[in-house]
Amino acid sequence: MSEPTNREFDVAIALARLETKLDWAMESRSKAEEADKKAEHATALANENARDISQLSTTIKWAIGIAVSLFVGIGGIVVSIVF
Repeated sequence: MSEPTNREFDVAIALARLETKLDWAMESRSKAEEADKKAEHATALANENARDISQLSTTIKWAIGIAVSLFVGIGGIVVSIVF
């Protein structure tokens, strides 16, 4: 077999570069897919937290309303007893 020519070396080098770029692109795609899954999970958690906060806010409003009603009622009883 004869010695490889400069053109054959150039083609081999170009092919190696293309393979390297393809490997890098596939790795980047894999990392992007992982990041997308994590982002979807984070969005789902954020939505769940928003619902929980909304429910908690409603519960606190009810608790404050009941507490104020009790204090007003007890205050009325105390005022009627004292005066």
